[in-house]
Amino acid sequence: MSDTVAVAVSEAFDWYKLISPVVSVLVSTLITYLFFRKKRSDDYLSYLDKQLDEILKIAISYPHCEFTDFCDTWSRDKAKSNDDDAIKYLQYNIYANLVFNYISRLSAHYNYNEDKILKHTDIKDWIRIHKKVWKQPLNGDNENIDTYDRKFVELVNRYIG
Repeated sequence: MSDTVAVAVSEAFDWYKLISPVVSVLVSTLITYLFFRKKRSDDYLSYLDKQLDEILKIAISYPHCEFTDFCDTWSRDKAKSNDDDAIKYLQYNIYANLVFNYISRLSAHYNYNEDKILKHTDIKDWIRIHKKVWKQPLNGDNENIDTYDRKFVELVNRYIG
């Protein structure tokens, strides 16, 4: 009698008919999720590339912002003065903020993996060129510490030395 019950139960509920569609849905969902994540990552990287292009266009229009001899003369007092060079220093401060914002976003995108970051953009030289404006921001000593996340601040400070 027990054999008859076992056969009846197994015929009434075929596990293979249930497992196959469930597995198909799970695999399909996983693949869709992975494609979505990859697409989102690629889209954000494209956005970052456009930002980099815009920063480089600004550098072409305002070459003093990437000229090391000029950058090394940065002082918040010069930016706040009333002389003719104050405009250049204010432009430079805004430009440097754009650079650091870009590097911050790029670093976060790559989870602060320095190999991946450096493979995409040479941030070491960029950070070092603008180290004075990083160390002495226009609006106060804690501006960068308070504005950026801890990992990014540590990354920049490590490159500056």
